[in-house]
Amino acid sequence: MDELIKTANIYYKSCSPAMRDAAHKFFKAIDHDNDGRVCLHEFLGFMRDEGHTKMSSRHFFKSLDRNGSGTLDFMGVMALYYIIQSGRPFCYGCDDFIPGMYFTCSKCYQNSQNAICLCPECFATGTYTHEHKNFLDNYALLEVHPTSSVTITELPASTSTSHAVVPYKPGHNRQKWKYAFEALKLAVNAASVVTYANCAIM
Repeated sequence: MDELIKTANIYYKSCSPAMRDAAHKFFKAIDHDNDGRVCLHEFLGFMRDEGHTKMSSRHFFKSLDRNGSGTLDFMGVMALYYIIQSGRPFCYGCDDFIPGMYFTCSKCYQNSQNAICLCPECFATGTYTHEHKNFLDNYALLEVHPTSSVTITELPASTSTSHAVVPYKPGHNRQKWKYAFEALKLAVNAASVVTYANCAIM
C-alpha cells in the first residue's frame, strides 16, 4: 500500500492548482468534524454511501493508515481516491485487495467482459476456478492491449479547466462529499483534455 500512497502523492504534487483545490474539498467533505483527520467512522460512512462495499472495512482502513494513528491524513485519503479512480482490483481467488502487481485473464479483458484478476499468490498456487487459462500480469497486459487500457474523456470545446471544477456547496453530510467527489472527477477529465497524450488519474 505504501507504493500506492507514494503514487497518489506524485500525482497530487504534479497536478494543477484547480485540481489541488478540488482534492482539498474532497478531503474536507469526508472529514465531517473538520479536525483534519478522517476517522474510521467517517471512512466507513463514505465508502458505504458510495457503494464501495469491498473497501468498506476496518482492515482496508488500517492499510491506508500509514502510521497506525487510527485516522487517515490527507495523503491517505488521496491514496483512497487514486485507488477508486484507477480501478485497482480485488483478487478473484481470495477476495483480498491487490495493491501491487496482479494477473488478469487476457481473453475476458479483450472481450470486454468482467476482468478476472488474481493476486500473485492465488495465481501461483492455482487457488481459483476460471474457464480460461490466458492470464497475463498487468504490465504485460498493457503491452498486449495498449489502446484499450486507457480512455481519454474529452470535454466540449467550450469547457476550460478553470471552469471544470464544480463549486463546493455545503449542506447535508450526504451531499457534502458528493459535490467534492464530482469535482475531482471533472478535474480529472479536464486534465485529460489539456494533457491529451498523458493519462491523468488525479
